[in-house]
Amino acid sequence: MRINWGTGITVFYLTFMATMLLMVYRSTQQDINLVVDNYYEKDLSYQSHLDRINNTRSLKTDLKIDYQKEGDIVRFIFPEEIEKVAGEVLLYRASDAKQDVLYQISLDQNHEYILPTVDLQKGNWKIKVDWTGDQTPFYKETNLQLP
Repeated sequence: MRINWGTGITVFYLTFMATMLLMVYRSTQQDINLVVDNYYEKDLSYQSHLDRINNTRSLKTDLKIDYQKEGDIVRFIFPEEIEKVAGEVLLYRASDAKQDVLYQISLDQNHEYILPTVDLQKGNWKIKVDWTGDQTPFYKETNLQLP
Protein backbone atom coordinates (compact mmCIF):
# COMPACT_ATOMS: atom_id res chain seq x y z
CA MET A 1 0.00 0.00 0.00
CA ARG A 2 1.32 3.38 -1.00
CA ILE A 3 0.74 6.60 0.95
CA ASN A 4 0.22 9.63 -1.24
CA TRP A 5 1.75 13.03 -0.51
CA GLY A 6 -1.47 14.52 0.94
CA THR A 7 -1.73 11.79 3.56
CA GLY A 8 1.98 12.16 4.44
CA ILE A 9 1.61 15.91 5.00
CA THR A 10 -1.51 15.38 7.14
CA VAL A 11 0.22 12.76 9.29
CA PHE A 12 3.25 15.05 9.67
CA TYR A 13 1.17 18.06 10.79
CA LEU A 14 -0.94 15.97 13.18
CA THR A 15 2.22 14.51 14.75
CA PHE A 16 3.75 17.97 14.99
CA MET A 17 0.61 19.40 16.66
CA ALA A 18 0.39 16.51 19.12
CA THR A 19 4.06 16.98 20.05
CA MET A 20 3.59 20.73 20.56
CA LEU A 21 0.48 20.21 22.70
CA LEU A 22 2.32 17.64 24.79
CA MET A 23 5.25 20.04 25.29
CA VAL A 24 2.91 22.89 26.30
CA TYR A 25 1.12 20.64 28.78
CA ARG A 26 4.39 19.39 30.33
CA SER A 27 5.83 22.92 30.58
CA THR A 28 2.77 24.13 32.52
CA GLN A 29 3.19 21.25 34.98
CA GLN A 30 6.83 22.21 35.74
CA ASP A 31 7.44 23.88 39.13
CA ILE A 32 9.56 26.98 38.57
CA ASN A 33 11.20 28.52 41.64
CA LEU A 34 12.83 31.91 41.61
CA VAL A 35 16.15 32.24 43.40
CA VAL A 36 14.53 34.56 45.96
CA ASP A 37 10.91 35.61 46.31
CA ASN A 38 11.49 39.35 46.72
CA TYR A 39 14.23 39.82 44.15
CA TYR A 40 13.27 43.43 43.37
CA GLU A 41 13.74 44.59 46.97
CA LYS A 42 17.02 42.66 47.15
CA ASP A 43 18.22 44.43 44.02
CA LEU A 44 17.43 47.86 45.46
CA SER A 45 19.45 47.14 48.61
CA TYR A 46 22.46 45.71 46.78
CA GLN A 47 24.77 48.62 47.67
CA SER A 48 24.38 47.87 51.38
CA HIS A 49 25.21 44.25 50.57
CA LEU A 50 28.42 45.39 48.84
CA ASP A 51 29.26 47.53 51.87
CA ARG A 52 28.93 44.47 54.15
CA ILE A 53 31.23 42.48 51.86
CA ASN A 54 33.81 45.31 51.88
CA ASN A 55 33.61 45.46 55.69
CA THR A 56 34.39 41.74 55.78
CA ARG A 57 37.38 42.18 53.46
CA SER A 58 38.78 44.91 55.71
CA LEU A 59 38.96 42.64 58.77
CA LYS A 60 42.42 41.72 60.07
CA THR A 61 41.37 38.09 60.52
CA ASP A 62 38.59 36.75 58.36
CA LEU A 63 35.65 34.62 59.43
CA LYS A 64 36.74 31.00 58.98
CA ILE A 65 34.20 28.43 57.86
CA ASP A 66 35.39 24.86 58.32
CA TYR A 67 33.52 21.62 57.49
CA GLN A 68 34.55 18.63 59.60
CA LYS A 69 33.45 15.36 58.06
CA GLU A 70 34.14 13.19 61.13
CA GLY A 71 31.71 15.14 63.31
CA ASP A 72 29.26 16.18 60.60
CA ILE A 73 29.59 19.81 61.69
CA VAL A 74 30.46 23.18 60.23
CA ARG A 75 32.59 25.40 62.47
CA PHE A 76 32.38 29.16 62.15
CA ILE A 77 35.39 30.80 63.81
CA PHE A 78 34.72 34.52 64.21
CA PRO A 79 37.51 37.12 64.54
CA GLU A 80 38.45 37.60 68.18
CA GLU A 81 38.92 41.36 67.84
CA ILE A 82 35.14 41.70 67.46
CA GLU A 83 33.29 41.31 70.75
CA LYS A 84 29.54 41.50 70.19
CA VAL A 85 28.59 39.13 67.38
CA ALA A 86 24.99 38.59 66.29
CA GLY A 87 23.43 37.50 63.05
CA GLU A 88 22.26 34.53 61.06
CA VAL A 89 23.54 31.69 58.90
CA LEU A 90 21.50 30.69 55.86
CA LEU A 91 22.12 27.29 54.31
CA TYR A 92 20.87 27.84 50.77
CA ARG A 93 19.96 24.95 48.50
CA ALA A 94 19.72 26.12 44.88
CA SER A 95 17.94 22.98 43.70
CA ASP A 96 15.05 23.25 46.18
CA ALA A 97 14.05 26.39 48.10
CA LYS A 98 12.04 24.30 50.57
CA GLN A 99 15.29 22.88 51.98
CA ASP A 100 16.79 26.28 52.87
CA VAL A 101 17.55 26.52 56.60
CA LEU A 102 18.14 29.66 58.66
CA TYR A 103 20.04 29.57 61.98
CA GLN A 104 20.69 32.33 64.51
CA ILE A 105 24.34 32.74 65.54
CA SER A 106 25.16 32.05 69.17
CA LEU A 107 28.86 31.94 69.99
CA ASP A 108 30.51 29.69 72.55
CA GLN A 109 33.42 30.64 74.83
CA ASN A 110 35.94 29.96 72.01
CA HIS A 111 34.31 32.61 69.78
CA GLU A 112 32.94 29.83 67.54
CA TYR A 113 29.55 28.77 66.27
CA ILE A 114 29.09 25.05 65.57
CA LEU A 115 26.39 23.93 63.16
CA PRO A 116 25.44 20.23 62.86
CA THR A 117 24.89 18.95 59.31
CA VAL A 118 23.47 15.52 60.14
CA ASP A 119 19.91 16.43 59.10
CA LEU A 120 20.91 18.05 55.81
CA GLN A 121 20.66 16.30 52.47
CA LYS A 122 23.89 15.43 50.73
CA GLY A 123 24.93 17.65 47.86
CA ASN A 124 25.85 21.25 47.14
CA TRP A 125 24.90 23.98 49.64
CA LYS A 126 25.76 27.65 49.78
CA ILE A 127 26.49 29.07 53.23
CA LYS A 128 25.55 32.73 53.64
CA VAL A 129 26.63 34.36 56.89
CA ASP A 130 25.06 37.77 57.54
CA TRP A 131 26.38 39.06 60.84
CA THR A 132 27.01 42.19 62.85
CA GLY A 133 29.97 42.76 65.13
CA ASP A 134 30.48 45.85 67.26
CA GLN A 135 27.70 47.68 65.34
CA THR A 136 29.34 46.96 61.94
CA PRO A 137 27.53 44.73 59.39
CA PHE A 138 29.47 41.90 57.69
CA TYR A 139 28.67 39.26 55.08
CA LYS A 140 30.45 36.15 53.85
CA GLU A 141 29.37 33.33 51.62
CA THR A 142 30.99 30.07 50.63
CA ASN A 143 30.08 26.74 49.06
CA LEU A 144 29.74 23.51 50.99
CA GLN A 145 29.72 20.06 49.41
CA LEU A 146 28.20 17.46 51.73
CA PRO A 147 29.34 13.96 50.76
